[in-house]
Amino acid sequence: MITPNNLVTQCLLNVLCEMPKTSPLPKVITLSPSGVTRSSRAKVPFLLKPFYGYLISQPLQDKLASERVIYHCAGWEWNTAMDGEPVEDIPGKGWVNREGLPTPGSLKDSAMIVRAALLTDGEEKGVYKVGPGEVGGWTVSRKDVAHFIVDAVTNKWEEYGGRQVSIAY
Repeated sequence: MITPNNLVTQCLLNVLCEMPKTSPLPKVITLSPSGVTRSSRAKVPFLLKPFYGYLISQPLQDKLASERVIYHCAGWEWNTAMDGEPVEDIPGKGWVNREGLPTPGSLKDSAMIVRAALLTDGEEKGVYKVGPGEVGGWTVSRKDVAHFIVDAVTNKWEEYGGRQVSIAY
């Protein structure tokens, strides 16, 4: 069990509430595992589903809540019917009214969510699948994810910024 169970979400909320609100807004990139939502879990390789659904369900709730916060601040559509809402104690009751939280839609073009397949400590391959939604796949190295994020922020923000993308081999 990770204590506190909402570390990622509360840190994200703190950063968002305290960051400058003047233009240009800072870029906000969050990293989540593939399979964090019910709809994305449908595309996770079958043998990994028990891992996501049971073994790491508590950390997934924290990541789900952090994604929900980004979707709210970016004004992106969240599919509540399909993906539900995070457990209330993760983001905290009334989190949408938290003082300093960016208004809905204000991060539309300055946020990016990266969902990575199961992370490995392997070497950078430089060849991976990236796309909107879920791209499927078993693993991806931390080095390739880091390379992708830096490249996306510095060279390809128009292509990847302002949306949720996935990365896997």
